[in-house]
This record gives sequence, structure tokens and C-alpha cells, in this order.
Amino acid sequence: MYMDDVLSGAFDVKLALHKQRQLSALLSSGGFTLAKWMTNDEEMLHSFDADSLAKEATLKVGLGFSVLGLVWEPKTDVFRFNVSLTAATSPVTKRKVLSCIAGLFDPSGWIAPVLISLKIFMQSLWLVTKEWDTPLPDSEIERWREFEQDLKDLPSIAIPRWIGFTNDSYVELHGFADASKFAYAAVIYVRLVSQGEVRVSLLTAKTKVAPIKTLSIPRLELCAAHLLAKLAASVASAEEYVDVPLHLWSDSKTTLHWIHGLPARWPVVVANRCADVINLAPKARWHYVNTKHNPADVASRGCSVPALREDKLWWLGPEALVESAQPWSFEKDEFLLGESDSAGSVTLIQSDVVSEDCEIITRFSSYTRLRRVMVYLLRFVTKLAARRNVQLSLSFEPATDESISVSELDAAALQLCRMTQIALFSTEINCVESGKAFGHRHGLRNLCPMLKGGLLRVGGRLDNSQLQYDCKHQIILPEKSKLVELLTDHLHKVTLHGGARLIIAHLRQRYWIHKSAAVVGARLRRCVVCLCYRSATVSQRMSDLPAVRVTPARLFENSGVDYAGPFRLKASNHRGNWSYKGYMAIFVCMSTKAVHLEAVSAYDTKSFIAAFRRFTARRGPCRHLYSDQGTNFVGADAELRRLHAKSSEFYKSVITILSDQFETTWHFNPPGSPHFGGLWESGVKSVKHHLKRMIGDAMLTYEEFSTLLTQIEAVLNSRPLTPLPSAPEPESVLSPAHLIIGEPSFIVAEPPLTRENVSTLERWKRITQFTQLFWERWSKEYLQTLQKRCKWQLPKRNLAVGDIVLVKDELTPCARWPLAKIIEVHLGRDGLVRVATIATARGSYKRPVVKLIGLLEQ
Repeated sequence: MYMDDVLSGAFDVKLALHKQRQLSALLSSGGFTLAKWMTNDEEMLHSFDADSLAKEATLKVGLGFSVLGLVWEPKTDVFRFNVSLTAATSPVTKRKVLSCIAGLFDPSGWIAPVLISLKIFMQSLWLVTKEWDTPLPDSEIERWREFEQDLKDLPSIAIPRWIGFTNDSYVELHGFADASKFAYAAVIYVRLVSQGEVRVSLLTAKTKVAPIKTLSIPRLELCAAHLLAKLAASVASAEEYVDVPLHLWSDSKTTLHWIHGLPARWPVVVANRCADVINLAPKARWHYVNTKHNPADVASRGCSVPALREDKLWWLGPEALVESAQPWSFEKDEFLLGESDSAGSVTLIQSDVVSEDCEIITRFSSYTRLRRVMVYLLRFVTKLAARRNVQLSLSFEPATDESISVSELDAAALQLCRMTQIALFSTEINCVESGKAFGHRHGLRNLCPMLKGGLLRVGGRLDNSQLQYDCKHQIILPEKSKLVELLTDHLHKVTLHGGARLIIAHLRQRYWIHKSAAVVGARLRRCVVCLCYRSATVSQRMSDLPAVRVTPARLFENSGVDYAGPFRLKASNHRGNWSYKGYMAIFVCMSTKAVHLEAVSAYDTKSFIAAFRRFTARRGPCRHLYSDQGTNFVGADAELRRLHAKSSEFYKSVITILSDQFETTWHFNPPGSPHFGGLWESGVKSVKHHLKRMIGDAMLTYEEFSTLLTQIEAVLNSRPLTPLPSAPEPESVLSPAHLIIGEPSFIVAEPPLTRENVSTLERWKRITQFTQLFWERWSKEYLQTLQKRCKWQLPKRNLAVGDIVLVKDELTPCARWPLAKIIEVHLGRDGLVRVATIATARGSYKRPVVKLIGLLEQ
């Protein structure tokens, strides 16, 4: 058993003491001793044992005691709110905000206008971010800080405990409902009349935020009335308010028309909600109230603590409740039923009437499973009806054994169609039953619909054909229904992922769906399996070239590096030698496209650092090195960064070499994005072009392989950087070799000029002139060739956090590509997203957008 605080009262001290002793004796018989007693009467306080009193049980002004989450001050006999909010620490996230809001305890809804403001703010955060621990934007943080400051004023609100109840009081309950586009609310007041004096007090209130999916104001007003009916039913169940007159008020005449009208006249959603309102509060009288006199209005919009503290309408209710014996004359003729409406009876519950929005269908994601469950439901309903001798409007013959028969599945399918039509085609069914014509723009007008067996079917023009009945008069289904979605998915799998035309052909054998091509096409685009095989990856406009590509710099000062191989090498040219794998490291100058090739004996960090040492010894220091995230490169950077933690002497020596001697900053491209390093990837392709034609099937030694790479390097460095001119020019075509050795590697030998008397200074000036001339021609001729974007010319939609994507993997079949969710996007300097961090079932990764296939947008 769990015990909490007991809060009670009586009309006099004698009755209160009697109630206290009875309660103590009752629980003492079970071994429970009540303690921490407190009262607002001095005489009764002295009658308690000292051991059973609460701590500091004295009647002092400002002294409060915790009662059911509130603070009760016995001296003034008022309730106050104990607010002990801890300010949300930075970074302010949705989780921290919700934690603070949940710390406010208001069981009776007395400060509902304040709390609904917080609920509306919390709902708005879902539109800002879906993640619980993502820092909020500065504008939302500022709003939350204002709320925190406002809530500190809550203890200043005092709510009287005694509402004026006496033995001779005449009691009435008055409830008010209202809605806004943000929330809807219900509030109940108790009206006491004693000896000609009228007293109105706030009893309880309840609020709810409006759904994110936009609803019309009349629908929200109906939701508010339904909330008020539930709240009134809860209050009326208390002993003090049994058989008390109940008056419920709304400022929506549309809602009052719905409640006082026949449910059969309204749409299914409205009819069911109105029927529920009537069942919850059958003795209530509904009235109209002007919005300015409706206290529920402030609860549906929210307000600050100071505004609520001074709001007399909220705490005391409308003045008319106090001033008039019968508040506001009720216009009976406006909402009461006429004789024609009240004649006859209406059956609100029938075997084929479905709940709001076909709830049973929306709970399933498989048409096969839905039909089987419907068979079992129909079996149950049929057996129950037979046991109670009730005749059903549906025809269903259950199978004799436990296994489900084909006829049962067919009957279940018809019942699902009937439920969907009743929910979404109620207006159309009423038109057909009454013989009214459809509107000129109605999509079903040209089908001449008819009712047959309780189903809306196509009338059409094929009645004289020899087709089967279902094929001549198909069942009409609304395009925006869950049943159509399940049917489409089911037939898509049955036809082995067939196309839209094939699925529509199968559907038309029994069903007619308005705008079927658009409906089926939209559904097929959600098939993940088909999406893998037909969808293109995300693309984005090609970015501007980085500064190191378009800025003059010393040769190989900014370089890109990549590995190629393996190549089969032999230990020597002797007989019986063994072979091993060799590799090639290619270094490409980012400015001049000059190439440096190094033969490497292994694909590991140690071998790469040795190749890097040879490269820098011959070409000078490399300040910035760019590469993909190959394991050897990551090892040469990330592992070296962790050398002190690992206490590895080898790593310490390597990092000392890189930092002290080379002073190289390493830049990695995102994983799986070779197009980010197109400069060295094209270099590898060019090297392999020459290697394959020179080696063939031969196996080289390390010395032969290294020599061949050096020769290929000379050939590649002699390639023209600019297109060849159509007419001969006096100047040779610009190539990287001009900067490396001052001329192309393969030119006709010139006569020796050793006998020419040229001073050392003149020679130095000529070398400097060659260099300056190279960069001048490089700027004028070469850079202009980089202007065009060969592909990805137009900007596309940026991927956003929360998008669902497929991750393309060339090593696995399309059907096995993993699903992922984007958790972070990385913006380029132009504001476009080309790299994103994704979360899969196996972890988080960074991938380029060209490896992602968009499925669902946030």
C-alpha cells in the first residue's frame, strides 16, 4: 500500500475531530499510523498529541506545509506553488527545457494559462529541432530565459482553500470551453448560493496543445467541448457534486449546433465526438457565452504569471455568474431540435460503424496481416451476435475449422472497404442514397456511382460485357486512405516489385481508385528496394577551387598524395627468386600539377614516412599535404597524434620528424569521396596508363620498378598544362617541367655554350627570369582553363539534419545498402552541403553527399 498526504475539512471543529479520529483508527487497525497533522484552527491544534503533529506546527503568517505537491499556509488558509526551478545550464537543449517544465506540479490546473504557454513553447521546439540534445537557437534560448524569469513569480499567487461551502449552500457547476490555433482548454467553476449571497470559485481546469497537423477552429472548439465533458464527468463523480446542476458553456455556435443536432447529420468524426460528449455528460445543459466573458479563452492562449495573478475573470469567473440568478438568457430556439429532427430514433453504434479515421486500419502496415485480423474480428462478432440472437447487417459465414478460408478473407476485404468508405465517403454515400447528383467538378461524377451491398461501386458503361461483376463494377476507394496504401504495397510485392501500370491493372480487377496513377506512383517511390536500383545519388553544384590550386607557390609546397598498387615485384633476377607486393606513392603539386613518384615496398605507415622523407629531401619541405583517408595515411597522422598517450618510442620519433623537420600540416578529404582528390586520382590514372603498356605481364625488381617510375615522372611532367595552339608559336607549350628543370624533359639537344662568357649574376638573373616567366604564363594561360564546371553546374537542395538516406556502397549489392539518418551537415564556404555525418545501425560516419540517396526529407 502506498500512502500520501490526506487533505480534508469539516464545517466545525467537532466534526473535524470526529473525522480525524475515525480515519486514524481505521488505518491503525491495519498497522498504519497517521502523523504530521496540521490544522488552521488553534483549538483543534492543541487537541493533537505532540508526537503526531507536523514539524513546527504553529499558526504563523508565512509558515507553509507541503500538501500534495503544493504549499498550504494554515494561518491565511491559502495554497501557494512551491517553485524550485533549476535554471537550464548551457547548452540549453530540448531535454533540459522539458525537465524544467515537468518540475511544475499543478494537479488542479489552477495555473493552466501559464503552463499552456510552456507547452506551446515546447511544441514549437519540435519544429526547430528533432534531437533531444541539440543546442537550441539563440532566439529560443532567449524566450526560455524569459519564461524562467516569469516562473520565479509563481509563489506570489495565493489560492484560497475554502471555496465557501456550507450546509445550506445551493451548488451549481459551470464549465467553459474555448480553443485557439495553439491550444484548447476547459475550466470548471463552482457557484454557491447561501442566504442570498453568491460566491463563485475556480475548481479545476485542463488544457491541451493543438495538434501540429492543422485543424480548423470549429474542430478545435469541438475538441475543447469534448475535453470539458470529460473534465465535468470527473468532477461530477465526486461525492459533493453528485446530482448537482451542470451548465456547460462554449463561445462556438458551430460546436453547439453539432452537440444539439442529430449525430447522423454530421460527418463521422464530428458525429462520434458529439456522441461521446453527450454520453460523458448526459445531464449537462449547453449554453452559448460571448468570448469576452469566457474564462477558458486565456487558458487556450496562455499568459504570464503577473497577468494571471490579476485576472479576475480566471479566478472568479464571469461577473454574470455572481450578479444574476440565471446567468445570460439562453436562446433555446437557436440550438434545440425541431420536431422533424427529433422524430424517430438513431442508432449510434452498429457493427459496420467504424471509429474515427478507421483506427483499426491505421494500426497495421501489412495488408495480409490486416485481413487475417479482420477475419478473427468478424468471427468474434458473428458468434457473439448468434449467442445474443442479434441480426447483423453484414453477411459472414465463419469456417468450420480454425484455418482461415478464402471466402473469409474475401469477406474481410469487403468489410475493410466498407469501413473506409463510411469514414471517408460518407457525403458521397448520402448523395447516392438520396438520389442527388454530384458536383460538376467532383472526381466520381463520370463514374455514375451506385450502392450495392453497402458498398459504393462504379456504375460505368460495361454492364452488358461478359466481365466478372467485380471487374465491371469496381469498389470505389478514396485515394487518401490507409487501405489504398496497404493494397498498393501488397500488390507491389505480389508482382515482384512491378511497376505502376502493372499494379494499376491488378487493382482495376476489383477496385477503382481516383487518380490511381499519381497515388500508386507516389507509393512506389517509397519502396526502399526499388529506390536502391533506380534512384540517383544526391548531387550538389561543384565548389570553387581551393586557394592552393589557384595561388602561385613554391614547387610541391602544397601537395596531394595517393597510393597505387599493388604491383608484383621480384627480389632479384636470379633463378628461384620470390615475389612480393610493391606500391607506388604519387605526390602532385597543387599549383603546377607537377608529379613526383616514389616506389614503396609496403602499404603501411613506416614505408610511407620513408617515401615522404625521400620526397621532401629532393623537392623541399611540404607545408600542406592533402590526401584521402587511407589507412596508411590516417596511421601517419591520427596515430602519430596519439603517440604520447601510447608511450610509443617509434611514434615519438616519427612525430618528431614530421613536426620538427617537415613541419607538415595534413588535410584529409571525407571518407569515400575520391572526387575531392581528383588531382591525384587523375595522376594515378596517367601513371597506370604508362605502367600497363611498359610492364605488361613482366615482373620487375625494385630497382627496375623505381627506374621506370622516374622515367614516367619525367614524361608526365612534360605534359602541356594548356591546350596546344593551332599555329606554331615561338614560345614552347607550358608544362611543369619548365619550373622543375627550366625546360621540357624531352627536347632536341642544343649546342654547348660553355665557351660563352656569362657572369654569375647574369646566370642568376636568367634563372629568376625563367621562374617569373613561368608564373606569368601560368596565371594567364593555365588558370583560365579551370573556369568551367564540367558537371554539377546547378545548386541543389541541401541535405538537412533528420533526413533519411541510403548509403551507397560499391562493394555490396543495392538491396543491402544500409539506411542512415543525417545527424550533422557540413556547409561549404558557399553555403552548400557536400559532406554530411550520418548515423547507421553500426555507428556514425562522415560521407560525401554523392554517396547518399535521399529517401525522406525532414
